Amino acid sequence: CMLATEITLSASSPAPPNSISTQPALPPVQAVEAIIRDAVNKPKGEITQKDYERIHSLLLLDKKIGDLEATAVFQYASNLEDLNLYDNWISNLTPISRLSQLSWLNLWRNQIKDLSPLKSLPHLKELYLWKP
Repeated sequence: CMLATEITLSASSPAPPNSISTQPALPPVQAVEAIIRDAVNKPKGEITQKDYERIHSLLLLDKKIGDLEATAVFQYASNLEDLNLYDNWISNLTPISRLSQLSWLNLWRNQIKDLSPLKSLPHLKELYLWKP
């Protein structure tokens, strides 16, 4: 499989350097928005496509995210390189397939059954998977 030869799989789950995260007690969409606002340093106002393009790393740990289509970050963050989605409810990876600059991805503790959308990520070098 071409995907396996281009990706380093690991049993450990290190955090990417210079990641941005918050721990809001909000519904998933609002929690992701709060993290995005923190990442682009924009507490109020519309988050534009240019704002999303400034994001290079996101830490979305335990946010109860199930539907990646529910937030624009996976559509517009075209420069995203590091994405940590540890401990969510994600099953569909299709929205991630648009993140062509992604090189580091943590999908530990999610509901993933199909990795084929990741084949379209030419820069993906590290992928972390595990579900207890």
